Amino acid sequence: MSSPSPILALNIRSPINHRAGLEARIEMLPVPPPIVAATEPWLDATTEDTQRTGYRVAARRDRADG
Repeated sequence: MSSPSPILALNIRSPINHRAGLEARIEMLPVPPPIVAATEPWLDATTEDTQRTGYRVAARRDRADG
């Protein structure tokens, strides 16, 4: 039987401004989680750089204007 894989789930406002803090938090964990699920309530099409080191964006749903 395999052990469960940890998932880090975050609600982060302004991912660009908090990128260094998020990556530092992941590096402080004993084992980096294979999955990081981050929600950002104000993300829209103008936000370009959401990629994190060592991870890929699997899905993204931007906020609709209005």
